[in-house]
Amino acid sequence: MVNLAELLGLRPDLNVPTVRKIYYFHENQLTYPYQTPATTAAGTSGDMVAPRKVAAEDFHIGWSQVLSCLAADELVFNSDFNRQSFLSRVEAFINKIPEQELRLQGLRARFESKSKVLYFPLVVPPPSIEDATSAAPDERLTILWNHRWEYDKNPDEFFQTLLELDDAGCRFNVVVLGEAFGESPRVFQQAKERLEASTNVCIAHWGFAPTRDRYFALLRAADVVISTSHHEFYGVAVLEAVLCGCYPLVPNRLVYPEFFSKEYMFNTQRQLFKKLKYFCGNPRAAREFRESKLNTFDGHTWVHLSEKYENLLLLQ
Repeated sequence: MVNLAELLGLRPDLNVPTVRKIYYFHENQLTYPYQTPATTAAGTSGDMVAPRKVAAEDFHIGWSQVLSCLAADELVFNSDFNRQSFLSRVEAFINKIPEQELRLQGLRARFESKSKVLYFPLVVPPPSIEDATSAAPDERLTILWNHRWEYDKNPDEFFQTLLELDDAGCRFNVVVLGEAFGESPRVFQQAKERLEASTNVCIAHWGFAPTRDRYFALLRAADVVISTSHHEFYGVAVLEAVLCGCYPLVPNRLVYPEFFSKEYMFNTQRQLFKKLKYFCGNPRAAREFRESKLNTFDGHTWVHLSEKYENLLLLQ
């Protein structure tokens, strides 16, 4: 993989004024919460640890993004949170270079002047035959997790909340989607064993969906989608679920305040527990979302964003 500056060095025919260079940020590496494997602590799964010191290879990833920004004519971010978090860290990042004479000055102003926000466009397919086989097994609330099985998505907090709901006698269905890359956090297997043994909980699905239709059918069958993430610049998984009718419960941090009003956010794990406990007792309250609030998020769909992308790429 090469950055934009290296690409232009390899393809000088592209480095001409008539070819616009647009660099799109789906995420940025300057604020990524790098961590190392944890030693299991009492009462925890041992997966969540304090961020480690940024190593040389981590610096190189961020440096590649900075070089791409220098080479680009326009910088496009998928959210204002992504944009501001990158711009606010770029000067401190450059100051990590030991040789002061090599530190580039005024980067924030240079990058800010050629940056803009353009949401990532989502396409939700219409219902398919999979929907008929993906319906919830009963009228209980169906809680959804549809994120990568990695530490930065903070699965510990999510599963801790589910286990507390079970201990409180709440009855619910759970759908756990998402892909594991390499060794997944141990909390997934630990939580599955606990939930399988519960008489309050029905696991409707656990693991990667085999097809795109099956994935979206499971989203449409759920009532509430949860994020407990420590790292999110846009939140495709949550927004896909919302566009399928799920009531969102998201932390009051990262990109989420940009997209969601306070009624959908929580500040603490205890608040998340209380909101879910209420919905477990009143599933209809969560299901009313798809009837009255769903179109609030249409601005994230390709139908609403296509013209903006066409204008960006000068296709019309």
